[in-house]
Amino acid sequence: MCLAFFIFKLPHTCTQGQSYAPFRSNMAMITASSTAVSSTTAKATPLVLEGMLGFNGRVPNGLHYTPDGTHKVYPLGSMVIVQNLATEQQCFLQGHTGISVSALAISQDGKRLATGEQGITPGSKAEICIWDLGGAQALAGGSSTSSSDGHDETKNRLHTDRLILLRLRQHLGRVQALDFSHDGSYLGSVGGQDDNTVIVWDLRPPPAQQQPEPSPSSSSSSTKPSTRAWSRIVCGARGSDDATLCLQWLHGRNDRFVTGGYFSLRVWQVDVETPKMHYMEAAMGTLRRQYSCLAITPDDKLCYCGTHTGDLVRVRIDRDPIPRSNNEPDTLRPILDAVSTTKFQMGIKALACFTNPGTGNTNVIVGAGDGKVAVVAPGTLKLVAGKSAQLLGGVTSLAVAPDGTGFLAATDQSNRYYLTFRDFTPGLRGTCHYAPINRLVFPAHCSELILTCSMNDIRVWNVALRQELLRIQVPNLEAKAVAITPKGSTILSGWSDGKVRAFYPESGKLKFVISNAHTEGAVTALAVCHDTDEACPPWRVVTGGEDGRVRLWHVASAQQTMAFSAKDHRAAVTSLSITRDNRQCVSASADGSCIVWDLVAQTRLVAVLEPTLYEAALFHPDGSQLLTCGTNHHITYYDAYDGSPIRVLEGGEDAVLALDIVAGGKLFVSGGADKLVKVWAYDEGVVLRTGHGHSGPVQDVKVSPDERRVVSVGKEGGIFIWRLEGAAGGEVAVPGAR
Repeated sequence: MCLAFFIFKLPHTCTQGQSYAPFRSNMAMITASSTAVSSTTAKATPLVLEGMLGFNGRVPNGLHYTPDGTHKVYPLGSMVIVQNLATEQQCFLQGHTGISVSALAISQDGKRLATGEQGITPGSKAEICIWDLGGAQALAGGSSTSSSDGHDETKNRLHTDRLILLRLRQHLGRVQALDFSHDGSYLGSVGGQDDNTVIVWDLRPPPAQQQPEPSPSSSSSSTKPSTRAWSRIVCGARGSDDATLCLQWLHGRNDRFVTGGYFSLRVWQVDVETPKMHYMEAAMGTLRRQYSCLAITPDDKLCYCGTHTGDLVRVRIDRDPIPRSNNEPDTLRPILDAVSTTKFQMGIKALACFTNPGTGNTNVIVGAGDGKVAVVAPGTLKLVAGKSAQLLGGVTSLAVAPDGTGFLAATDQSNRYYLTFRDFTPGLRGTCHYAPINRLVFPAHCSELILTCSMNDIRVWNVALRQELLRIQVPNLEAKAVAITPKGSTILSGWSDGKVRAFYPESGKLKFVISNAHTEGAVTALAVCHDTDEACPPWRVVTGGEDGRVRLWHVASAQQTMAFSAKDHRAAVTSLSITRDNRQCVSASADGSCIVWDLVAQTRLVAVLEPTLYEAALFHPDGSQLLTCGTNHHITYYDAYDGSPIRVLEGGEDAVLALDIVAGGKLFVSGGADKLVKVWAYDEGVVLRTGHGHSGPVQDVKVSPDERRVVSVGKEGGIFIWRLEGAAGGEVAVPGAR
């Protein structure tokens, strides 16, 4: 049931020597008292974002080339990434406050980028941000600029308001589509289904005498100008009787654009001076379709329309000017020209026009929901022989390269391909998870590789190169947990069907399956004993399930035997951690309990109860203390011997979901539902660094074995790589340390 891509070899490492602590035979149950919560008021410096792996392929037309062909632009969550194609340097634009970026457009001169968002609620304002794309390209290209706080911008390329030129707020719930007019003077926007309005924005700076004076309530010391003073709505109207899905301006004029949606295709005329906008419904005869994407020919005479039923429709879009009165008859209106006889499975999701260098004709690239991408002849609307390919996932974006030699195609499974018009062979240019990432793990003593698990697959990545090395797929199942043996010879994973599956890391082939690991739900947590030596089986694995059970397994390739099973938790086990001497294990559960288990005597030692949903628990490297986090926003230290609370820290403004600690125990990192990654000093209990970048809850966070990087994964499907070194190249400074 597994499919592997890209073969690699994990380095074989030796297990460090273990020193066993005396066995503690007593068992205690402690309810955490109301320990005072420590306040972390020390100013934390930004955590440097070194790189990112991720792409939201579900955004229609979300992947773009810049007009000069040197960069590509794409969204991830509420962030937009501008990436240099030559150096692969990235600039991260973060300014949206909604759930995610839902629409994206670039002006033809390449100076501005427009992004729209999906609001937090259907009734909330969905914002449009206009960005300085030229400035973002310069930062992604590596040009050195210094920010007002003295930080080198080439080192931390995460930018918020500094590159935002305008913020436009009018649509409710969602911005469905965006497009610039041909000279960038105007922006057309379409709201989502709950809004269904079409708005034209004037992006030209007003004359100096029309600029509003500063508001008396604004502070004179503020250097940030008012963003609303630089734009105005020209006009707006209802998009259609039902939802409007797409919008595109004509290439040669500023006063006309086309919209498509549910059973509606309209050509709009705009009069800025009046101001007024007027639409003409295209005469489609008996044809009724849902139009999902548009592509207008360079001469502005024809518009190709993709439909949910897989038809390619060609429409003549010339029309009369705005009538002077309601009684003036229509002499020229948009009309249906042709419908393809070829049907594309699962609908047409993306379209793009390009000029054939051999014939000079305008051809159409079609991207379908079943992953097919093909070239269609403009006259017959039939497929061009030898110009089709099959991609993994439904095609949602097509971006023709400015040099005309090929194009980028993106799919809803977050895969990006490049195809040349000459041979039409797809080459994978980038991939990532398209669903929330559940867990992350580093192999022992290997800081270059990470393993992640998500819906349908487990993946192995090279952190330094930011490349996928191995993909193990199990269709229609979700990987809830992943681990790897100390010598790197077996990848273990827990799945939503209650099974533990083991794979060979070199090929991704299945090694063995524990079919009855947890029969009443998913396997939600895994931990491998540090003394595991697969050359001398059996070795030990601890699993936690959705049923609340904690089980100890003796594992060999030919046979896996359950040695111990306990049902002390009443809800799902969220994490497992084993001491370095392999004698104890702590399990955290959503029922508000953390239990320390003796793996030798196979008994419970300590149980801690707290009115929270525990998300993670781990041992301090010396085994003397426990570190826990949960939905009560607290990070709590406990004595591992008797379970008494030692310290309670305020972890953030929302639930803390993940923890990890460095080998020496001086630092630990946390990630939470507040979308932040934090580096803490363990003894002082203060935040040293804070990482901003995630667009959703941080699901897991790990420190690399060489302690130079922190890697975090989020619900938006992104993998964020943070630099743990100080500004001078040394370790993170701990207050009071010498």
